[in-house]
Amino acid sequence: MQHFLDASNLRNVLSLDSGTAALHPDEAVYESMLGSWEQQQRSRSLADATIESRTSTVRNFGEYAGAYPWQWQASDLDEYTNSMRSKRLAHSTIRQRQGILQIFCNYLISPDYDWVEICESQFGNTPSQICLPWNTTKHVSDPWHLSRHDSGWMQS
Repeated sequence: MQHFLDASNLRNVLSLDSGTAALHPDEAVYESMLGSWEQQQRSRSLADATIESRTSTVRNFGEYAGAYPWQWQASDLDEYTNSMRSKRLAHSTIRQRQGILQIFCNYLISPDYDWVEICESQFGNTPSQICLPWNTTKHVSDPWHLSRHDSGWMQS
């Protein structure tokens, strides 16, 4: 059962002309983002457990950052990563969580969806990709990140 508004209905609720303007537009947009992302993942036949885990990761990051996705900054991810490292989480766990956030941000900024437009018109700010090559954890066995002096260096 759908517990969020699709983009079309969300626009109507957010519209001042509708007579049904949302009391908390930021929460309405955030919940609709998460709900529609879950729906998109279901359309890809991902397992419910995978979807729930990913959504939980995004929610945890949002709580940590104290902000909504259209307010997130790369520095929020830097601080979150530092927090995970200070808790001595495994390298793979940190990389996985960053990957989930990257997927979510890619979904939000995709021109195939309306989130950039909705956030711009509602909040004057848009979501962006906060997981960048220079602030995300690399896979430890990625040959492109090994030094030429390492025994694992592969030459083509």
